[in-house]
Amino acid sequence: MMAVATSIAVPEFSSMMGLLGALFAFLLCVIGPISAKIAIDKKCTKLDAAILLIGVVMALWGTFSVWYTE
Repeated sequence: MMAVATSIAVPEFSSMMGLLGALFAFLLCVIGPISAKIAIDKKCTKLDAAILLIGVVMALWGTFSVWYTE
């Protein structure tokens, strides 16, 4: 009920939720853990770099698509 009330009260609620979903979800679920693993191990394997690069690209792609589709 709170999400519905907020979406009615705030006209740009969908953009805010898209930003949260695209950028922050990738930061918390992909980029953060891989960065922490690299920091703990003090080395970056090719797989780590590939996953990190794909995560950053997807986070940016999702964020820009939210901003430019409305």
